Amino acid sequence: MNIDSFLTIYRTKKTDEARRDYVKGRIKDKYLPIGEKQSLAQNIISECYADGVRDSVKKYVMTFMVLISAYTDLDVAKDYNGMVKQFDKLNECDALKYLIVLMKETELNEFKLILDFVECDLG
Repeated sequence: MNIDSFLTIYRTKKTDEARRDYVKGRIKDKYLPIGEKQSLAQNIISECYADGVRDSVKKYVMTFMVLISAYTDLDVAKDYNGMVKQFDKLNECDALKYLIVLMKETELNEFKLILDFVECDLG
């Protein structure tokens, strides 16, 4: 499902509970193999250090959007500028918060750990 369609429906939900339930239906309850997590983390880190200088905001946005792509049925832009636009749209109406909070905590923690490892491996 594309982000704009998702948000059109999301905005019709009148209560936090209704929004949460709608978002929960978009979450894929799955385990992402460690090799896939590593590959996604390496892509994020290589993009964030592309010019030899760390871009922390790019890392922040890309991490959220890669997680949404991996753990939901939402279509996320492949390019950074598209990700930024989608990030802002999701964050503006609090949908981003629900998308992340409703993902498996163990998966998020492991992904963050791998992302940190990959970044540490650079130096």
